[in-house]
Amino acid sequence: MVVVVEAGTTGGALITARIALDYGVPVFAVPGDVDRPASVGTNLLIRDGAFPVLDAADLEATLDLVVPFV
Repeated sequence: MVVVVEAGTTGGALITARIALDYGVPVFAVPGDVDRPASVGTNLLIRDGAFPVLDAADLEATLDLVVPFV
């Protein structure tokens, strides 16, 4: 599994995520503001098949984690 928090239009995080998608590895991306350069890559990943991460619950089921009550 790959989780991308921020990515521009080029760079290692985006390259890694695209290779993971090509190999069928689940890719998660944190969406961001459409006018923020550091969010362009993650928004494109979501458009191209990555799962959006909006909160901890989005990863919890995938990782089989139990989140303690706070």
